[in-house]
Amino acid sequence: ICESVSSALVSVSVSAKGQVSISSEGDVCEGNEIKLTASGSNIVTVNPIYSWYYSGFLIATTTSPEFSTSSVPVTGDWEVEVANNAGCGGTSNPVRSVPTNVEVYLAPQPSLSIASDTFCLSDGPKVLVAQQNQNIDPSNIRIEWYVDGELNPDFTDDILQISESGSFEVVMINTLGGCPSVTREGLTTRDVYVQDLRVSIDQDDMDLDENEEVFLTASVEDVIGTIKYDWLSAKSGASVGNSAELDYFAESSDTLSVLVIDEETGCNAVSSVISINVLEPVNIPTAFSPNGDGNNDTWNIEGLETYRNASVRIYNRWGNLVFSKTGVYYRDWDGTNNGKELLNGTYYYVIQLNQAGKDDLTGDVTIIR
Repeated sequence: ICESVSSALVSVSVSAKGQVSISSEGDVCEGNEIKLTASGSNIVTVNPIYSWYYSGFLIATTTSPEFSTSSVPVTGDWEVEVANNAGCGGTSNPVRSVPTNVEVYLAPQPSLSIASDTFCLSDGPKVLVAQQNQNIDPSNIRIEWYVDGELNPDFTDDILQISESGSFEVVMINTLGGCPSVTREGLTTRDVYVQDLRVSIDQDDMDLDENEEVFLTASVEDVIGTIKYDWLSAKSGASVGNSAELDYFAESSDTLSVLVIDEETGCNAVSSVISINVLEPVNIPTAFSPNGDGNNDTWNIEGLETYRNASVRIYNRWGNLVFSKTGVYYRDWDGTNNGKELLNGTYYYVIQLNQAGKDDLTGDVTIIR
């Protein structure tokens, strides 16, 4: 017997599969915040909870689709998971994103070294060395030097030559992420003092009588510690004093200088020399014989050469000037006038010493051939 069979029409609703994705604001420098945003579709969840994973490990949960952290210092993959209650019977089917890589670039950690924070200018430039303590390819590091807070674009190496005082700071930048080092007092910064020790004698060159007493003083600049003095005689090669003031007796002509040493830094400096000219008695001969025999061929006035500003004028019996000399005189007159021999006879001289307290000298001298 044949029976008829009928069936009921069943309507089946297929829910679209839920999806979630993750995005970041880009690669970051070590220590900066990693900022992530979750975006979902076909997810039905009331008060969703977002679970954030780094390299497979749960880092945090949030009720917001946005998440940020600065506690993960290295590169890695990030994922987000969110519950989806759109499944059969309203059960939760968590949806997880595909991994998104966020690159975390290291920031350099430089440190500075120098032989000494204080040194002498006279010793020449010293070097300030910047060392990099992170595992970063040196070719990816850019170096900037700041001197007294100002960027010096001329300095780009890891060694800086210093010849003047200042506050120095090095900044290193990882060019892959544009990540700069941070200031660390005493490590990336250094205050350097270059001592420019200088000394001068306060007095100028002097003309003194024999055994005349004079006081000389030294002035020192850029002092740090206690100054040690040493006055030096060029004639004897010996020390003649060891204080800032020298009580000096002019026994003979000499040149003096003073050496100073800063006992705290060891820096030293030497002054320019001062000339001590001892004025000798002037002995004027009354005659000379310019006959070419090598004896008394010139008018030799002993002691006159010590008067550096002296003036010598010689006249004949008619008052005509036959010889003159201004400045140091030393056997200059040979009995001629403009290259021609003068006649035997008496001539008259006027010698001005041009020295305070010294009278002019006058008299006559005879040429005997």
